Amino acid sequence: MECETKISTIKFNETWAGEKCANERYNDVLLIPEGSTTIVISEIQPSNNYLAIRSKNNGTYYVNGNYRIDFPRSLVFAGCLWHYERDQQGLPSPDRFRSMGPTTEPLYLSLLLLQEVNVGIKYEYSIPSALVRPPNEQYIWVYEDFTPCSVTCGGGSQVRPVTCRSRDSLDVVEDNLCDDMIKPESIQACGTEPCPPQWVQGPWSPCSKPCGEGGTQSRQVYCERIIANGRPSIVENNECYKLYGPHPALHQRCNENATCPSWFVGPWKPCDKLCDEGQQTRQVVCHQKVDGRIQVFPDDQCSEEKPDTEKSCTLTLCEGVDWVLSKFTGCDTCMSNVRTRTAYCATKDRKVVNDSFCSYHPKPVLETDCEGTKKPKCEAIWYASQWGPCSVKCGKGVKIRRVFCGLFDGSSVTEVEDDKCDSSTKYESSIPCEEPLENCKADWFSGPWTECSKKCGGGQRQRSVMCLSSADVTPVDLCGDKTVPDSVQACNEFPCDEGIEIFF
Repeated sequence: MECETKISTIKFNETWAGEKCANERYNDVLLIPEGSTTIVISEIQPSNNYLAIRSKNNGTYYVNGNYRIDFPRSLVFAGCLWHYERDQQGLPSPDRFRSMGPTTEPLYLSLLLLQEVNVGIKYEYSIPSALVRPPNEQYIWVYEDFTPCSVTCGGGSQVRPVTCRSRDSLDVVEDNLCDDMIKPESIQACGTEPCPPQWVQGPWSPCSKPCGEGGTQSRQVYCERIIANGRPSIVENNECYKLYGPHPALHQRCNENATCPSWFVGPWKPCDKLCDEGQQTRQVVCHQKVDGRIQVFPDDQCSEEKPDTEKSCTLTLCEGVDWVLSKFTGCDTCMSNVRTRTAYCATKDRKVVNDSFCSYHPKPVLETDCEGTKKPKCEAIWYASQWGPCSVKCGKGVKIRRVFCGLFDGSSVTEVEDDKCDSSTKYESSIPCEEPLENCKADWFSGPWTECSKKCGGGQRQRSVMCLSSADVTPVDLCGDKTVPDSVQACNEFPCDEGIEIFF
């Protein structure tokens, strides 16, 4: 690289040539200072490479950026007019930039290398003498006090401004003018001791019901403390319990006052076919009136089952119909009085339809009386009366009924010997029964007598007497004192004779 600088005129003129770049990418060549004028930049020879210009402040490309090549034209950027020149026929030619300036921001000139050889770049610009740094000026790092720590515990940071300045004027200059090896720290750690534990409450889950009563939602609550570098760590719940008491609520009711959406059901539309089976549809929408306006919701927001939105319909049949009949059945026992059959309305293609479609045909007779001579002769069979009442008013007992062998003569039943009926088909004459215990009234119950206290000359014997209701001991006043059984009774009242012992 060769450089010629005319300090007397504050004009910079350099040639950047012969260098090879690492790869096909943007390679920064030059930083054009803010305030530059009479700028001329050009490749030395034609090439397939391109020159690009971007802002130093925010990195925005103004020409040929992001691998997108611009057409040669005049552009305005950095506060001044620029002329970008290149062969518009697409043939290899040198890229060239011209601008009178002055620029309002520092700019980077970059080379987008698309061929192996860099043919060289020549550039020149001028800047006001006031912007040129004195050659012997020295620069130092200047820093201020650290800010307060960002946290009180658990690991935070403190920051402070660190700037590169002129030693003489203390004006802020570019950081690259100071020695980066001795740059003071601009950030440091602080508040590294762990924080006290605290209850952490997670977000509430969605309500189990969108409206009405019984909706609940839950959340997670755990004890956590912030340790070094701001990292949270879950600890035992009793550590938070000691400091703050029980944890916050894990469950709560929700949507108690919310009005539930309901189904709007429209009228059925006409059947879509004039004959044979068709379909009818209607509008069914989950909706709710909110602030005087109808709001539509997804179907799952309505808690009730959705009404049908379609059903089959038949206005009439395209083919003829008539009644089809089964055979008569009945009159097969001696007690039969009528015989019956079934009729269906059906089409010619053997499809059963509603009876109303055959209404213009007289409906056949479906029931007739049995002819007495054609009924079979009656045989003896078992007959049974109704069950009698349970044998007890409360607790377990027995129900009975009368079962006998009989012969029906057409108008009445005559009882005959049991052996004329099949014993294997005989009905049960008794079954267990049970009445509620609460139907039992309190009553006296007594146990067995004990042995007499004396063998002769008058003694006593005793027994237990209790007032019970439903097997539970109850107060004696519920049983009454007039019918209470004796609990003590005299015994062996005969005199004692020598040599005679009588035992009862």
